Amino acid sequence: MDRVTVGLDLGDRYSRYCAIDEAGKLVEEGRVRTEVDALCGCFSSEPRRVVLEVGTHSPWVSRTLEELGHEVIVANPRRLRFIWNESVKTDRKDAEQLARVEQLCQDRYPATARLRGPKGVGALTALAFVLVVEDPSRFNTSRAVGPYLGLRPKQRQSGESDPQLGITKAGDVMLRRLLVGSVHYGLRDRHLDGSASIGTDPNLHRTT
Repeated sequence: MDRVTVGLDLGDRYSRYCAIDEAGKLVEEGRVRTEVDALCGCFSSEPRRVVLEVGTHSPWVSRTLEELGHEVIVANPRRLRFIWNESVKTDRKDAEQLARVEQLCQDRYPATARLRGPKGVGALTALAFVLVVEDPSRFNTSRAVGPYLGLRPKQRQSGESDPQLGITKAGDVMLRRLLVGSVHYGLRDRHLDGSASIGTDPNLHRTT
């Protein structure tokens, strides 16, 4: 049986979903209430790959779907340029784009799989990273990637004065925002699980 990828655009009351097969054909779509019982009923079929967007409901929804046996990937579609630039935006289109981007990662950019281990790093962030960084060998060390993406603090040291400044914000804006969003999502998820506090390091909030 073909592996089906489902894009799920979460809403406060209702969520839209679109499912595509390995050939890229739309095989199912619909609307479901954003409630545990409704989601369990809608996703009670065979295990699928489900891609959903970061948001208020994503932590509990992802856990619910994982308990049903699905592979869940959390992403942020609204930070991709092709959704930013859409003249007509709907929840259904967002759901379909989520599914298609995930399929693109699986079929054409297998290197993204290695980047998606940390909590909060989904298909969109991994794909953007691969496309922006391109050839990793051009960096002498992995630490050089951070400054390339503008994630290094500015420096204005003079004599005994060495003020703490924000990041340089050089490089690709979209990828930097995706990476920062992934960090915030991972910290928030850990905080909800009671294992860490999102306010532990105030410098994390200076990176946007």
